[in-house]
Amino acid sequence: MIVGPGAVGSMLASNFYLSLDKGAYPFKIRLGGSKQSSCFTKKHLEEIKRNVLYLKTDSNLNFYTKPQIDFVPSLEKADFVIFAVKNFDLLKASENYFDSISSSSVILVVSNGIDAFEKINKKIHKKKLFRGLIETGCELNEPGKILQHGEAKIEISPNDSGLVSRNNDFEMIKFFFENAGFAVSTSKDSHLSEWKKFMANCLINPLATLFNCENGKIVDEPILDIFFKLASELQQLVDSEKLPIDVKSRVLEIAKNTSSNQNSMLKSFLNGKKSELQEMTGEVLRLAGNRKLHLPLNNFLFSALKIIEDKNKM
Repeated sequence: MIVGPGAVGSMLASNFYLSLDKGAYPFKIRLGGSKQSSCFTKKHLEEIKRNVLYLKTDSNLNFYTKPQIDFVPSLEKADFVIFAVKNFDLLKASENYFDSISSSSVILVVSNGIDAFEKINKKIHKKKLFRGLIETGCELNEPGKILQHGEAKIEISPNDSGLVSRNNDFEMIKFFFENAGFAVSTSKDSHLSEWKKFMANCLINPLATLFNCENGKIVDEPILDIFFKLASELQQLVDSEKLPIDVKSRVLEIAKNTSSNQNSMLKSFLNGKKSELQEMTGEVLRLAGNRKLHLPLNNFLFSALKIIEDKNKM
């Protein structure tokens, strides 16, 4: 069960369908929405239910997939649940789909942002929670059609250091993703993993949104100089957390791997939807304030984008 039929959730549903929904003992791949889904999301789900979910990759490989669609939460229990909703929707989604989760269900959270586990329904058993950080670009530009950019990669970590005691659950997650063609890396430190992805999101997303460009363009002139200055500011925050992350080199790698991707924040701005600006740059500024760090470029980015976002809502 994949909760969140946006770009990432739909991309995962397609890849899992291709690898798991066949054979003597096929897995049922379900993609779930909610009563509060947007008009576009409802059209997307209806298109998949009526026809197919079309997946196109950078290498011009085209696939037609058919995951099962749940317009509203199902009472059928899922063995494996992936939450792929926006960070600010995690609590609502985990409450809505609580009846689809059993005591033995393994849960993976792939939403952006830090402290994602804190936003999950407290009734869900924390020992069954894992964190997944996806570094694959994907776009949902029209109902029923997904574009996938760059290498399919994910880093998986538990919600604490108890990795060994939950080895079977961990191996199951690895099995699903490796069979779906993902390069899987692992970490015992979900906090470090979250911060690696958080820094990438907080550099790529607002910068590419401000310049209305694909991810790869921010590491080209004339934006490259701003990229380096923003990376330097974010490095200050990482160093204050005492985390072993080289912001510039890590984000350069991710921007190149997803070079042709339009990120989720930019998509939200272009479509007049609520973005994760507050959960990304806003959170950077909150943490910087707590540590008495001065990050002027992040301040500018947040103020400029907030003006645009508020105007889009009018």
